[in-house]
Amino acid sequence: NSSSDDNTESEGGNNSSSDNNVESVVENIASNDDNDESKGGDNTANDDCDESREGGSNTTPMDVLEALVVKAFAERRAMNPQEPMKVNFDPTSQTQLLPVSLSGANVMDSISVMTPISVFICEPEVPVQDFEDYQESSAPDISTLQNIVNDCVKAGNDEGAIDVVTPGLIQDNSLSISFDVPLFCLTTLWVLARKSEENKRKIIVDGATLDSIIEVMLIYRHMSVEIQTRACGLLWVLSMEPKDRVYVVQSGGCDAILKAMSAYMENDALQVMALGALKVLSSSSHSKKAMDSKKTLSVVSDVMQKHVYNNPTIQSEGCVILGNLAVSDADQFVHTVSEKEISAVVNGILANPDELDVHEAACFTLMRLASSAANVELIRSNSTSRVSLEIAFEKNPDKVGNNILILLRRLKFDPPAIGER
Repeated sequence: NSSSDDNTESEGGNNSSSDNNVESVVENIASNDDNDESKGGDNTANDDCDESREGGSNTTPMDVLEALVVKAFAERRAMNPQEPMKVNFDPTSQTQLLPVSLSGANVMDSISVMTPISVFICEPEVPVQDFEDYQESSAPDISTLQNIVNDCVKAGNDEGAIDVVTPGLIQDNSLSISFDVPLFCLTTLWVLARKSEENKRKIIVDGATLDSIIEVMLIYRHMSVEIQTRACGLLWVLSMEPKDRVYVVQSGGCDAILKAMSAYMENDALQVMALGALKVLSSSSHSKKAMDSKKTLSVVSDVMQKHVYNNPTIQSEGCVILGNLAVSDADQFVHTVSEKEISAVVNGILANPDELDVHEAACFTLMRLASSAANVELIRSNSTSRVSLEIAFEKNPDKVGNNILILLRRLKFDPPAIGER
C-alpha cells in the first residue's frame, strides 16, 4: 500500500505539475464534446478498461471524471501529507489498475480499487450485565449460577464455567418462563469467548454448547428480542476465526439469525448485531458455501429497505454482505442477484447522502456485482442508480471516485454531469 503512496503523492513541484494537467483537462471539456467511447459488444465487466487513450488530444467526459478523481486525491494528500492512503486490490476485478494517461502524466497508474473500511471485520464488545436486575427478577437460579461461574473463573477453570451455563440456556421452563437465565448464560459465554481462543473452541467444538445457543434462539424466537440480540452477538464473536465459521453455519446459526431478523424486523439493535454476524460468516468460502445465499440476500435486502432512513450502519453492513454472497471465492464468479438487492444498495446511497461508510460499501458492492453482464443490466435498468452514483461522487470523490469510474465503464454509462468545482 505504501508503494502506491509514492506514486500518488509527489513532493514539491510534481504536485503542481499534476494539478496543472488536471486543470487543463477539466478546462478542455468546454470545447470538446466528443462523447463517443462506445465499442459495441456485450455488457461484460472485463471490457471496462480496454478503452485506451491516444495521446491526450481527444478529451472525453470520462477523462474529466478521471481528472477530478486525481485532483481529489492530490488535494487530500496536500491537506494530510502524513496520512497513509488506503489503497487495495480488488480480487474480484479482472482489471486491477486503470491505465489512464492525462496529458502525458500517468498519475492514476497507482490508484487501484478502493476497499471500504466497512468490509473489514471486528469483534463486538460485551454487553453490560446488571446483576441486580437479574437478582430482583423471578428467576430462582440466577444468584446460584452467578456464584458458581465466579468461583470457576477465579480458579482458572473457564471450561467448568462453560459447562455450568450450558444447561441453563435450555432449562425446562414449562412451568415458569425465565428470560433472565438464558440472558445471563449467553452473556457469560460471550465474556468467556472473548477471553481466549481456547474458550471459543470449547464452546464451538466440544460438548453441546453451540447447539444449545441455537436451540435457545428457536425457543425464544417470538418471546424475547433481547435473547435474540444477545445470541446473535455471541455467534458473531464465535465466528471471528475463519476455521470456526463453518461450524456455526452447519449448526444452524445462520438460519437462526435470519429467523430472528424476520421476527423482529423493526428492531434496529438486533439487526445491527445480526448483520455483524452475517458479515463475518459470509466472508469465508467454506462457511459461505454452507449458507442459504438466496434466503440470506432476500432477508438482508428487506432489512436494508426497512431501515433505509434511520440506520446507516445497517446499510453499510448489508451492502458488504450482499457483495460477499454474490461472489464465489474459488473462481471469483459473480452470481446474478435480483432487482430487490440492487434497489436496496442504490436506495441506501440516496437515503444517506452524507454517510461515507454507506457510499463506500455501496459503490464497492455495485462494482463487484457489475462483473456480471446480467447484473449490469439490472443496475442499468434501475431508474435511480445513475443519480445515486452522482451523489456519491460529488460527496466523496477521493474515497469512492475510482470505484465509480470502474463501475461506469462496466455499465457503459456516460460520465455524470460535472458542475463547477
